[in-house]
Amino acid sequence: MWAAAGTLGYPFGPFFKLLTLTLQRREEVAGMCWSELAEDLSVWTIPGSRMKNSKPHDVHLPGATRAILRKIPRVEGCDFVFSTTGRTHISGLSKAKIALDAAITKARFDAAQKTGRKPSALVPWRLHDLRRSGVSALARLGFDSIVVDKILAHQPAKLLGVASVYQRHDFARERAQALDAWAEHITGTVSQNVVPLRGAAR
Repeated sequence: MWAAAGTLGYPFGPFFKLLTLTLQRREEVAGMCWSELAEDLSVWTIPGSRMKNSKPHDVHLPGATRAILRKIPRVEGCDFVFSTTGRTHISGLSKAKIALDAAITKARFDAAQKTGRKPSALVPWRLHDLRRSGVSALARLGFDSIVVDKILAHQPAKLLGVASVYQRHDFARERAQALDAWAEHITGTVSQNVVPLRGAAR
């Protein structure tokens, strides 16, 4: 999927990649604004008005994400990162998903041709599955469910009831480490900011 997204070009190629790297909802990524990004592109602050829980949400942006953002053309007078009109953010995600699936299928066919094998069929999937994949991978990498839930802007199951009253730590550092590790897992690169976790899967 990652390689196929790279063949689509702007806006949907970078959109699918940022959707993968940030693990945020598709509507939140589609509506990303330049004004929501830190000047150095290190943090994306989604306002509460665009969040499902109505609370502002900070998302750490790893180096791979910042590199993608730096290559995106900025349209004068348009605050949206992903736009085809210069006035509104992208829409038509279902159609773009069909194009992405076609690119994945072509890539599988080309790879199979080189090895003389039959290409594997594409299992039906949804964009929301990227969040599920990220959660599963981060658990395998040894990150606590509290940290992962915080990345997704969910109320951690471990912090329900009395625990939610006493636990005020925002887990910002841990969330950043987790998203750096996820970016490394996706891109195959080594980040200097990833701190190995004791007992984490290798």
